[in-house]
Amino acid sequence: MVKEFLLDMSAISNDWLEQLRPEFSKAYYKKLFDKCYLSKRYEEYQYWVNIGMAIKNTFTDINEAFELFDYFSKKGSTYEGSTITYNKFLSFNNVPNKARITISTIYFFYLF
Repeated sequence: MVKEFLLDMSAISNDWLEQLRPEFSKAYYKKLFDKCYLSKRYEEYQYWVNIGMAIKNTFTDINEAFELFDYFSKKGSTYEGSTITYNKFLSFNNVPNKARITISTIYFFYLF
């Protein structure tokens, strides 16, 4: 499955960093979560929080960001429902750019 996903990614131009913007699509990130993520990314709290912060810090539309985070959260065995997840999501604060958790966190967790 990972190999197939990487082949899909081969269509990305050499300017791949430019293409990591949210418009690259929620569907893309859902596919990444579905096909390439280890289950511990959904189950361990710190990974869950970091993914939520990365999504919130990347997407400008809060509703779109939450929809993606809720999708990710539902994969975990400790999912407590959309309302609790939404309240936690809203508690994630943006931090100065130097320490900010960004979309690169999602890729880091995929690769390592």
